[in-house]
Amino acid sequence: MVDIAAPAVFLNPDGNTAAINQDGTVNSQANPAPVGSYVSIWATGTGYFPGSDGQMATGANEFCDPELYFCPVFQSDRTQVNVSYTGAAPGTVNGVIQINFQVTATGCYLSVNGINSDFFDIYTTP
Repeated sequence: MVDIAAPAVFLNPDGNTAAINQDGTVNSQANPAPVGSYVSIWATGTGYFPGSDGQMATGANEFCDPELYFCPVFQSDRTQVNVSYTGAAPGTVNGVIQINFQVTATGCYLSVNGINSDFFDIYTTP
Protein backbone atom coordinates (compact mmCIF):
# COMPACT_ATOMS: atom_id res chain seq x y z
CA MET A 1 0.00 0.00 0.00
CA VAL A 2 1.23 3.49 -0.84
CA ASP A 3 0.49 6.37 1.54
CA ILE A 4 -0.91 9.54 0.00
CA ALA A 5 1.46 11.49 2.23
CA ALA A 6 4.24 10.96 4.77
CA PRO A 7 5.15 14.47 5.94
CA ALA A 8 8.55 15.01 7.52
CA VAL A 9 10.35 18.20 8.50
CA PHE A 10 14.08 18.60 7.78
CA LEU A 11 16.18 18.41 10.97
CA ASN A 12 19.65 19.54 12.00
CA PRO A 13 22.17 16.97 13.30
CA ASP A 14 21.18 17.95 16.89
CA GLY A 15 17.60 16.83 16.20
CA ASN A 16 16.07 20.30 16.16
CA THR A 17 14.32 21.68 13.12
CA ALA A 18 16.39 23.24 10.33
CA ALA A 19 14.96 26.77 10.38
CA ILE A 20 15.70 30.34 9.40
CA ASN A 21 14.59 33.10 11.76
CA GLN A 22 12.53 36.08 10.59
CA ASP A 23 15.70 38.23 10.52
CA GLY A 24 17.35 35.80 8.05
CA THR A 25 19.69 34.17 10.57
CA VAL A 26 19.95 30.43 11.23
CA ASN A 27 17.81 29.28 14.15
CA SER A 28 19.95 27.64 16.85
CA GLN A 29 20.25 27.31 20.60
CA ALA A 30 22.59 30.32 20.55
CA ASN A 31 20.28 32.23 18.16
CA PRO A 32 16.66 31.40 19.08
CA ALA A 33 13.59 32.93 17.44
CA PRO A 34 11.47 35.26 19.58
CA VAL A 35 8.06 33.73 20.32
CA GLY A 36 5.59 35.45 17.99
CA SER A 37 8.11 35.99 15.18
CA TYR A 38 8.08 33.97 11.96
CA VAL A 39 10.48 31.23 10.86
CA SER A 40 10.95 29.28 7.65
CA ILE A 41 11.27 25.50 7.68
CA TRP A 42 11.37 22.84 4.96
CA ALA A 43 9.53 19.55 4.66
CA THR A 44 8.85 16.74 2.24
CA GLY A 45 6.30 13.96 1.93
CA THR A 46 3.26 16.15 1.31
CA GLY A 47 2.21 14.00 -1.63
CA TYR A 48 1.61 16.94 -3.96
CA PHE A 49 3.73 19.40 -5.88
CA PRO A 50 3.31 21.09 -9.24
CA GLY A 51 5.72 20.20 -12.03
CA SER A 52 7.68 17.05 -12.71
CA ASP A 53 10.17 15.04 -10.66
CA GLY A 54 13.64 16.56 -10.65
CA GLN A 55 12.38 19.97 -11.73
CA MET A 56 13.79 22.88 -9.71
CA ALA A 57 11.46 25.34 -8.04
CA THR A 58 12.51 28.69 -9.48
CA GLY A 59 10.16 30.89 -7.48
CA ALA A 60 7.51 30.97 -4.80
CA ASN A 61 4.31 29.08 -5.62
CA GLU A 62 1.82 28.70 -2.79
CA PHE A 63 0.16 25.37 -3.53
CA CYS A 64 -0.59 24.14 0.00
CA ASP A 65 -3.56 25.92 1.51
CA PRO A 66 -3.55 25.84 5.34
CA GLU A 67 -7.18 27.03 5.33
CA LEU A 68 -8.29 23.98 3.32
CA TYR A 69 -6.92 21.30 5.67
CA PHE A 70 -3.85 20.77 3.53
CA CYS A 71 -0.42 21.34 5.08
CA PRO A 72 -1.40 23.23 8.26
CA VAL A 73 0.99 23.37 11.22
CA PHE A 74 -0.31 22.64 14.71
CA GLN A 75 1.03 23.08 18.23
CA SER A 76 1.27 19.96 20.38
CA ASP A 77 -2.14 20.84 21.89
CA ARG A 78 -3.66 20.70 18.35
CA THR A 79 -4.06 24.49 18.09
CA GLN A 80 -3.32 25.62 14.54
CA VAL A 81 -0.48 28.16 14.23
CA ASN A 82 -0.42 31.16 11.91
CA VAL A 83 1.10 30.13 8.58
CA SER A 84 2.00 32.90 6.13
CA TYR A 85 3.30 30.70 3.29
CA THR A 86 3.32 27.01 2.39
CA GLY A 87 4.53 26.03 -1.05
CA ALA A 88 7.49 25.65 -3.35
CA ALA A 89 10.93 26.15 -1.83
CA PRO A 90 12.79 28.23 -4.43
CA GLY A 91 16.13 26.70 -5.39
CA THR A 92 15.21 23.17 -4.33
CA VAL A 93 13.79 20.22 -6.25
CA ASN A 94 10.08 19.50 -6.47
CA GLY A 95 8.84 17.64 -3.44
CA VAL A 96 10.48 19.99 -0.94
CA ILE A 97 8.10 22.57 0.48
CA GLN A 98 8.83 25.72 2.46
CA ILE A 99 6.62 26.68 5.39
CA ASN A 100 6.75 30.11 7.00
CA PHE A 101 4.89 30.22 10.31
CA GLN A 102 4.60 32.13 13.56
CA VAL A 103 6.67 30.57 16.34
CA THR A 104 5.06 29.39 19.55
CA ALA A 105 6.73 28.19 22.76
CA THR A 106 5.65 24.57 22.22
CA GLY A 107 6.52 21.81 19.78
CA CYS A 108 4.63 21.56 16.52
CA TYR A 109 3.72 19.08 13.83
CA LEU A 110 2.79 19.30 10.15
CA SER A 111 -0.44 17.70 8.97
CA VAL A 112 -1.22 16.69 5.40
CA ASN A 113 -4.81 15.60 4.87
CA GLY A 114 -4.88 14.27 8.45
CA ILE A 115 -1.51 12.47 8.23
CA ASN A 116 0.85 14.00 10.78
CA SER A 117 4.61 14.43 10.86
CA ASP A 118 6.63 13.75 13.98
CA PHE A 119 6.70 16.62 16.47
CA PHE A 120 9.42 19.19 15.82
CA ASP A 121 10.87 22.02 17.88
CA ILE A 122 12.20 25.46 17.07
CA TYR A 123 14.67 27.15 19.39
CA THR A 124 12.73 30.04 20.95
CA THR A 125 13.12 32.83 23.45
CA PRO A 126 10.26 34.65 25.26
